Amino acid sequence: MTRRWYVLKTKPRAEGTVCAVLTGRRVEVYLPLVKVPKATPSSRREALFPGYVFSRIDIHGDEWLQTRSAPGVAYILGCDGKPSPVPDAVVTTVRQRLAACGGDLRPRLARGDRVIITGGPLRGLEAVFDGELSGSGRSRVLLAILGRLTPLCIGSGDLRLVG
Repeated sequence: MTRRWYVLKTKPRAEGTVCAVLTGRRVEVYLPLVKVPKATPSSRREALFPGYVFSRIDIHGDEWLQTRSAPGVAYILGCDGKPSPVPDAVVTTVRQRLAACGGDLRPRLARGDRVIITGGPLRGLEAVFDGELSGSGRSRVLLAILGRLTPLCIGSGDLRLVG
């Protein structure tokens, strides 16, 4: 019995259901989750690859049918009608990288970094990063207005490091 990783395409927003069902069927699954900043102090997690779940199965055994027939599974990615395995190293690397950053893929900015504002009415302007505002999903930047640096609060997701 040889278990390999495969990628399951799920129905819309069914990643959690697929994982719960397959775990109940004793099939190994992996759903990489990342933190998503919100306007509230609590952070939320969502799928790194929306609509996809990794599953480690033996396609020549009962796990194949249990996986393929699970509620929420649309199909298993493959080529020419055959499922295509994913190298173990790919799943291992995704796990290691998410563990290293704690699931937070936002770039780490340091006070004094030059940033570009990427959203809102100030889109395209350059500013200086001054710090994150405690868990609010917003950051303080300094913008040159009329010859002086003016502090502004900007959504952290609307900042990109210059360079």
